[in-house]
Amino acid sequence: NPTSGAFELRFGAGQDISNYRLRVMNALGQLVSDQPVSGSSSVRVDLSGQPDGYYLVQIADQKGSRTERVLLSRR
Repeated sequence: NPTSGAFELRFGAGQDISNYRLRVMNALGQLVSDQPVSGSSSVRVDLSGQPDGYYLVQIADQKGSRTERVLLSRR
């Protein structure tokens, strides 16, 4: 799952994504991005202004959350 900067998260057809939050944290646990996600079947995440390394991408709502690790590498 390496990325060189920007990537897109896609949600399943018919999935209700109202009131979701997308958070991205760096390897130190510092919040890099925090944005609401609502009414869209996909969201673009742009890490091009961040240094190479691992990031945690979390999508959450009031029912729960899911977190995935992403490697940002421009090499």
